[in-house]
Amino acid sequence: MSGYGRHMSVVDRFHRVRRAREGDWSAEALPTTLVESCRDLFELDAVGISLTGEVRVPLAATSTDAVTAESLQTTMGEGPCLTAAGHGTALVADASSMAASWPMFGAALTGGTPFRSVASVPLRMNGGGSFGAVDLYSVDAGSATLDAVISDAAQVGEVMANSLVEVAGVAGLRGALSRWVQSPSANNRFRVWNAVGMMMAYAGEPSRDALARLRGYAFSHDLSLDELAGRLADRQLKPETIT
Repeated sequence: MSGYGRHMSVVDRFHRVRRAREGDWSAEALPTTLVESCRDLFELDAVGISLTGEVRVPLAATSTDAVTAESLQTTMGEGPCLTAAGHGTALVADASSMAASWPMFGAALTGGTPFRSVASVPLRMNGGGSFGAVDLYSVDAGSATLDAVISDAAQVGEVMANSLVEVAGVAGLRGALSRWVQSPSANNRFRVWNAVGMMMAYAGEPSRDALARLRGYAFSHDLSLDELAGRLADRQLKPETIT
């Protein structure tokens, strides 16, 4: 890996790559700066970062294919990000292990993007619970490329998490979201919450069931969850049609 710099710690190498980047250094641009620096450091095909919860909130991705990959995890409710954040451990998966662990996501990822292997490292606050994850994508069918960097990527993930927490400050991560939701993907995700609220009001069901209903409809109609929420928001669809 050219430029990977074997005489410095991986954390120092990450800071060096980040400092060398030109562009917007504002707090609003932090997630994009972090994923692009991670991609450049490890010479990966793509990187994405998101906060996790009942619905993932994507903060940034380095390519349109990575945006698609991140959206698939939200639409299907499964994937490496949710698993890594839920278990608090880093993971690497090639095509076969994706098919075994997340069959719907694996099929959609390989069918709709050039990526054939993926890794994910959790974002944690000072050793506490996970609040998100960083996803690393490779077009290689095997996992060797990601296996080679996953240990270092886990250390970089800690730096990225600390950077987000530091910028969030006293407002906390959720309070800081207003500074990071200017990207279309993040704005679309808040439309999903609006759609969940519409289904809860219509069907009188809890948010988990409303979200499951939306996911089922989106999957059966070849839509992303974001696209379905947009159609509900624009009144192209009505809640009573979501069955």
